[in-house]
Amino acid sequence: MSRGSALTFQAAALAAFPIASFLSGCASPGADAPAPAAAPALSAPVAPAPDPAPDPALEAEIQRLQARASELEKRLNTAPPADVKAMLEMIGRGEAVQLSRELEKHLLRGPEGYAVMHDFFHEADIQHEKIDALTHHPQLIYCILRLVALYPNEVAEASRHLIKATKDRPESWIRRELFNFLPVFILHHPGRYPELRRELEEDIVYQIEMGGAFLYKVSLAMRDLDFRPPVEIFLPLLLDPKKYELHGMVVEHLAGRKEEGLEILCRYLHESRDFKTPTVGAVLSAVMSLEKGLEPGKASGRVEKLLEHPDADLRRAAYFVYFEEPRDVAELPRVIDLLNSESCTLLQKRAFITLLAQKSLDLFQVLFEQADGGLKDEAVKAHVRRTAEALARRKAKKQASAPKQAGNIENETK
Repeated sequence: MSRGSALTFQAAALAAFPIASFLSGCASPGADAPAPAAAPALSAPVAPAPDPAPDPALEAEIQRLQARASELEKRLNTAPPADVKAMLEMIGRGEAVQLSRELEKHLLRGPEGYAVMHDFFHEADIQHEKIDALTHHPQLIYCILRLVALYPNEVAEASRHLIKATKDRPESWIRRELFNFLPVFILHHPGRYPELRRELEEDIVYQIEMGGAFLYKVSLAMRDLDFRPPVEIFLPLLLDPKKYELHGMVVEHLAGRKEEGLEILCRYLHESRDFKTPTVGAVLSAVMSLEKGLEPGKASGRVEKLLEHPDADLRRAAYFVYFEEPRDVAELPRVIDLLNSESCTLLQKRAFITLLAQKSLDLFQVLFEQADGGLKDEAVKAHVRRTAEALARRKAKKQASAPKQAGNIENETK
């Protein structure tokens, strides 16, 4: 079935659905059907609830999606132009020289040619194996690099056209390759294309605001251009649990932005409603690390303050990050509070005990000595004892092997 036929069939099915539903409601009940229920008593009419105020941002997004759907439907029912189709077939046959000549012809035509090039790249993106070949096959890559070397001015203008033409498709591979290519192109032509650089920087901000597709490529472009977009645009990505795979890159970027990044990370801790995610621990670690680099008097012990937070998940995450640093025996009351807390599972308490033994050995030793009097849970006490025994065995083994190692060294130097 052709794409046009498929769409026609779907449209007919959707149109028929309400009619079928209506007819099924009007059909007479069968012999086994239950008798209709008695009509309820009439009551005074209830005033309808007022319609909620329209959300301008939501309406704009709906309009954008409707326009995009209309465009896609039009494309599905329209075959690509002959010249675009011919160039797509050249990719399949690996005809790099012929493709280079065709692209060169369109590149030199100006805006009309740029539009054809956009259609070509877009169709290659739809037939994904085509754009994959175009960006990975050595000879096909060369056919594009040849044009970049021969016609840098025209390539700059064509790139500006592609940036604008693909704004409604933030996940298009065309944009991915623009973020990949343009920073290098701009750096190799310093000062020659200020408008292209400005538009690329604006597009980086737009790409992040639209959901951060290809964020890794975007972050490399930011690095190569030494471009520092407003830190506020990263907060929605952090607050969106669906963007979890991007959170590591976002936290790393904000940590590199020093004090302004620290402000956004703290806003995340204040505005987030999901403290079970590993993102919380990463943000807390970044906050504590950034506070170490602040001038004296500016660090306010943000992570330490969160040890008293009313949310148990955030409080527990703060404990783990806070005790990643060596702590002295004065912190024992806090340790006992966590290990006696009902909001922590036994597995979490065991992990915390192990962390304490690794990072704050003196504090752990005091905990071991006072475990019977301070800890409530026998399972927790048992794990403290097992950890202390494991440390003692390790220490004894190390001491036993030290004379042998010294003897071996002495023998080797004779």
